[in-house]
Amino acid sequence: MRLTKHLRSKLLSIVIIVLAAVGVFDAALLTKEHYAGTFLPCTITKGCDVVLSSKYSEVFGIPLALFGVVFYIAVLTLALVYFYNQTIIAKRVLLLLGSIGFASSLVLVYIQGAVLRAWCQYCLLSALTSTLIFVSVVVLNLMKEKQNNAKS
Repeated sequence: MRLTKHLRSKLLSIVIIVLAAVGVFDAALLTKEHYAGTFLPCTITKGCDVVLSSKYSEVFGIPLALFGVVFYIAVLTLALVYFYNQTIIAKRVLLLLGSIGFASSLVLVYIQGAVLRAWCQYCLLSALTSTLIFVSVVVLNLMKEKQNNAKS
């Protein structure tokens, strides 16, 4: 059974929505822990406390996790808009946000590994989530571009 382009774009939208919801949950949990002054236990990796208490965990006194919450809520909102309306603006802004999230994740994973030499599993989950969002949004944009080119 071959899926139509419309159905594939709907499915990709759902994937992005689910990934963004996971990201919101993860980042909100880290934000809550930051303001509570506690650390979530690392069960898979070692070094969550090192990463989450480092000077790299905040920008201007604001925890990076809070920026993550805002990022994932924006992606979630735009993915919902795109799911229902399939507007080109929502698709383009999703691509921009996905690119920013992916680039930020690359930098933050580099800092964990090369600078801090410690790994935070919750941060790695966020990096994976934002990377998968980026890949999904790129595929969505490429697929729609092919569809538009086919109409020309």
